[in-house]
Amino acid sequence: MDLKLKRIQMQHQAKMDQIQIEEEIASLHDEIEKKSLASKKGRHKRGTLDLKQYGGTDGITNGSDTYNSRRNDAYLHSAPAREPQTTSYLPVREATREPQVLDSSPSVDPHPFTQIVKELKKPKCEVKKFGGNILEYRKFMRQLNTNVMKLIDDFEEKMSILESYTYGKANKIVIGYSHMDPEIGFRRTIEDFEELYGDSEQLAAVYSQKALAWPIIRADDPKGLDEYFMFLCECQHAMEGNNSLKVMEYSGNLQKLVAKLPFYIQDKWRIKYQEIKDKRIPIKFEDLVNLVRKESKKANDPVYGKDAMKTLESEKR
Repeated sequence: MDLKLKRIQMQHQAKMDQIQIEEEIASLHDEIEKKSLASKKGRHKRGTLDLKQYGGTDGITNGSDTYNSRRNDAYLHSAPAREPQTTSYLPVREATREPQVLDSSPSVDPHPFTQIVKELKKPKCEVKKFGGNILEYRKFMRQLNTNVMKLIDDFEEKMSILESYTYGKANKIVIGYSHMDPEIGFRRTIEDFEELYGDSEQLAAVYSQKALAWPIIRADDPKGLDEYFMFLCECQHAMEGNNSLKVMEYSGNLQKLVAKLPFYIQDKWRIKYQEIKDKRIPIKFEDLVNLVRKESKKANDPVYGKDAMKTLESEKR
């Protein structure tokens, strides 16, 4: 009985304590509301003009009306008469939200090793050794600078690489400067290379000699026609940046180039030549290249080309 009585007393005391806490919270809340209302009233009184000390609102209104009427009378007597103006109201444009432009600039790669990984994953291009062929010089220097020289700063190592990637006359030029200071020897080697193999007039002479020495193409040799076409394309691309190769457009040289073609293509060139001549425009090397391209494409067609039709005829037999 004593334990049950104590438990009842403890529960009653807990309820009384909870009621007391709730009453204290309510009284604090009321006090805060009263203080906020008092502060609002104080700000309103400080910002409100006491109109009684100025004779009420009627006095202010009447005074302002009298002043305005006098000012308007003076303005009407002094100002010239004006025509009544018509007020034009422009339609109000609704405020439209500008479309958001997304920044399309590439984001900066946060990983500093990404570029290194890309370089490592690139396929390794082999540099073909250079022996003095003027037609291969530009290709050799481009491959060497792109794949090897850009990764090396030491000139002694550059000279060693030049020696290892050359043979024949070009290799002898490199060895001739190997006893000098590496930087001076490397620069003089490149200068000699440019003088011997990078001269445009010599390049034009080599192309002309190779074209004129090309063997005559038979009518039943589509592969030979395709090789001749590829060489003429190479000449055309070299002519785009080299005025010395314009000698290929001379009538005598064009005549010798046409003589390498089969007779049926020569006949088509005569027709094309006459059409261009009737238009009174000069004959270009490009005209011959376009004709040979068209005929080579027809002869080497995988379905109706000469080799494909020969295979079909042999199967029928």
